[in-house]
Amino acid sequence: MFPYIILNGVSSKTINGLLIQNLPPITKPEMRTSIEEIDGRDGDIITDLGYSAYDKSFEIGITDKSIVNQVIGFLNSEGTVTFSNEPTMVYRYKIVKQIDFERLLRFKTASVTMHVQPFKKCLTEKELTFSGAEQKIKFIDYYAEKNGVIAACRGFKWAFSGTATQNTAFFFPIENLKLSPGNYRLDIYSSGNTAGCESSLVNDSLAFSYCFGEAPLNLLDNSTVSTTATYETFKPFNNIYVNIPGGFEADFSFYIKLTLVEENKVSIINKGNVYSLPKITIYGVGDINLGVNGKDVFFITLGLEEYITIDTTNLEAVKDGVLKNRLVTGNYDNFELKSGVNTINYDGIVEKIIVNDYSRWL
Repeated sequence: MFPYIILNGVSSKTINGLLIQNLPPITKPEMRTSIEEIDGRDGDIITDLGYSAYDKSFEIGITDKSIVNQVIGFLNSEGTVTFSNEPTMVYRYKIVKQIDFERLLRFKTASVTMHVQPFKKCLTEKELTFSGAEQKIKFIDYYAEKNGVIAACRGFKWAFSGTATQNTAFFFPIENLKLSPGNYRLDIYSSGNTAGCESSLVNDSLAFSYCFGEAPLNLLDNSTVSTTATYETFKPFNNIYVNIPGGFEADFSFYIKLTLVEENKVSIINKGNVYSLPKITIYGVGDINLGVNGKDVFFITLGLEEYITIDTTNLEAVKDGVLKNRLVTGNYDNFELKSGVNTINYDGIVEKIIVNDYSRWL
């Protein structure tokens, strides 16, 4: 088979008369280093600074001079390139050195040099989608009016409106829940003003022996509050408790999720031979912590944005092409997936995680 290249999804084989006469060798990029010599110490200190971009050169030829303008258009590009000696790999490239097209016309051959980034990715790698940790609570739609406050539950969202004429406690029924022994986490995200309100998962009535954790959670405006509890025996719950103080003008909603702590993580394999900086899309609500291999890296104030994409390679967070960097706190460089098996850990109300670009090669 004759050699070929694919630029941005277009193969050189689509240009009749264009020949790729040879292909660049498969090489490992050079590691940039800093070398420091210290008086009185033998040898020196070498610090790795990262892999360098480098050049890949190859020869092209034409069988018909009339296609030279088509060839110029084909090579006047930047983006992704695949070489036929690595048919499943893709590089990022830019042609920065001039191509002698006059030589191509006269001698029907010319040299092309591409400046490529140090890492390559696999064309066949598929997007990975993970569901968030299982929601342990099964909700029942509910509507109530009490002491001037209207409360409604649909799905895992509660909405409140009106002014409480006195201290008002609501008990929202859920399907009977019997927690097995284990370590659990309860997250509640409030949207709106919730000062002085509290909530928890309870059994029948508010008694601390039947409240999830040590005490109800004090809700915070436009924030997530959470608590954990470990049970050594089966524990029953059947209501969501919400208390609104007298005189409070209610106009807020909140979301609640109960998960098994050990389920707040997913495993992912970097099949490459070097660390990767993936692209991760998080679906959920409220405040979310996101980490890798047991270390927290990002704090995401997602609120009601529904989802956000964190591009660790380009050091940015986006949603539908709009920058959302203000919603993400953390060091993008620390979210590395080492070669082999990794664990992405999180907490908060997470519904789904999508991961791309999780493997790469030198």
